[in-house]
Amino acid sequence: MKLKAFFTALLFLSVLSVNAQRATLIKGNWRYHDVTEKEKLDSASIKMLEMLFSEITFNIEENGHYKAQFMGKAEEGVWKLNKDESKITFTSSKGPVNEMTIVDVSQNKLILNFGKPNSLILKKAEPVKESK
Repeated sequence: MKLKAFFTALLFLSVLSVNAQRATLIKGNWRYHDVTEKEKLDSASIKMLEMLFSEITFNIEENGHYKAQFMGKAEEGVWKLNKDESKITFTSSKGPVNEMTIVDVSQNKLILNFGKPNSLILKKAEPVKESK
C-alpha cells in the first residue's frame, strides 16, 4: 500500500514539473514557421495560410505582457495560462480576447491551435529590434 502511495505522489510531482516547465518554455520570441497537417490542404489553402501567417511574431514576456505582429499590424496586451497550462489567452489592449490551445511546446518550438483544423507551428526567434 505504501508503494502505491509513493508512485501516486511521484506521478503527481512529475505532472506539476511538466506544467511548470511549460510556463517557462512559452516565454520568449516566436516566429511563424509552418502549419500542421498541410497534406490535407489544397495548394490554394496553403498559399492563403502562408499569406496570412508568414509574418506573424509573438514576444511573450515574463511579466505577463505580449507584443505581436500580424499582417503588418502591431498588437500588445496581456497573456495568461489556464490552470492546467493547456491553453493560453491573449487579451489585446484594444479589447479582443483570443484563446489558443497549446498543442506542444519545447525549447525551440511552440504549436498553437485556435479552433481550426490546422495549428500554427512557431519557432523560437531572435528578439525583434524596435525602431526608434
